[in-house]
Amino acid sequence: MQAIVLQSLTRYLPTTSFPKGYCSHLTSLELADPEFNISKPIDILLGVSAYHDILKQGLIPGPKGTPSAEETLFGWVLFGSACDSRSTTESVTSLHVSTAYPSCEETLQKFWTLEEPPKPKTPLSLADKLALQHYNQHLKHEESGRFVVNLPFKPQKSPLGESRPLALRHFLSLERRLRCSEQFEDYANVVNEYISSGHAERVPDHDAYKPPSKTFHLARHAVYKDSATTPLHVVFDGSMKTTSGVSLNDQLLVGPTGYSPLTDVLIRFRRHPYVLTTDVSKMYRAVGLAIENRDYHRFLWRENPTDPVCDYRMTGVTFGIASAAFLATNSVSRLAEDKEAKFPLATKAVRESFYVDDGLPSVQTQQEAILLQRQLQDLFATAGFKLHKWDSNSSEVLNSIPHEIRSSQSTSKLGDSDNFVTTLGIE
Repeated sequence: MQAIVLQSLTRYLPTTSFPKGYCSHLTSLELADPEFNISKPIDILLGVSAYHDILKQGLIPGPKGTPSAEETLFGWVLFGSACDSRSTTESVTSLHVSTAYPSCEETLQKFWTLEEPPKPKTPLSLADKLALQHYNQHLKHEESGRFVVNLPFKPQKSPLGESRPLALRHFLSLERRLRCSEQFEDYANVVNEYISSGHAERVPDHDAYKPPSKTFHLARHAVYKDSATTPLHVVFDGSMKTTSGVSLNDQLLVGPTGYSPLTDVLIRFRRHPYVLTTDVSKMYRAVGLAIENRDYHRFLWRENPTDPVCDYRMTGVTFGIASAAFLATNSVSRLAEDKEAKFPLATKAVRESFYVDDGLPSVQTQQEAILLQRQLQDLFATAGFKLHKWDSNSSEVLNSIPHEIRSSQSTSKLGDSDNFVTTLGIE
């Protein structure tokens, strides 16, 4: 146990002095404190365990609004309301902090840390510097402008072991569960969309028999979300341990955060009268993965239970990998840096008003909002990204945006909360 020593436990009790005549039921008692009616400091404070040892049998309840009396070894002690109705209610709180829990100092420090406004960015750690250096050294572009990146492996890493047998057990279990619940078709549609869009490919024969240390098979999970466009998401697991006890995520640098703090984005969103909201479609997969790294993103698939299970691999950055957020968001930041001269409004919005794949810029005029929307759409398109789910609080701005890339849910006037647009957890 830790003791807390205070100079003053509480204010004087009672808070104001009063005549004893208010408490006539106490006049014949030998009180432990004969001057109970005089406002003064507390003389002694006993814990509950000690209080039990000094109690005797006597108990005299007082009339409503007056204290009751209880007999102790020291005489009669009082508890309950003070006799003077003008006195204010006071309470005494006794704190006992066990060493098994955080100390008061730690709790208070955590409170102030949470309440403080965000501090300026701290210098990058050595690991984050290595991740950025690796990104810049290996960054390439396809002819279409799409970014192609390499996985930032740690300089010192333990080797991977076998991963395919465990990934196969995961897949067969998931397949049985989805077929039993009649959800396999939804899952198959997502995986087939990966393949048809070029975000996944069959492992070529010449890469089929690489050693285990040069491959990693990703286990997967199916997650249903409340979304009109993609209700089912496939989540890849880069943390699955191989037979060596090492996972792919164990080998990767996470990399620094490449976007503004959420509080800054939300505050800027409320700064100006006209707002836009948008979403980067499939942002992670829109960033290509170098061919020499794709075998670390293998997965197992078959559409029919009678077919053999085949090896596929993702061709782009994949959610569930430790460095995925860094690789994708840093590519967007790099895009803004490279195209600043051509798209000044859009690049400023990317730096200040995007949080991961959500954009929430605000501007002074409707004309500026229309121009910003077009610049953002063109900027992202130069690198193969697609902005969709556009919305605005201005019908004029919204009508200037092609229908096929607007949000499926239209904005609403205040009072009709069923149709509010939600972005980053706010309506």
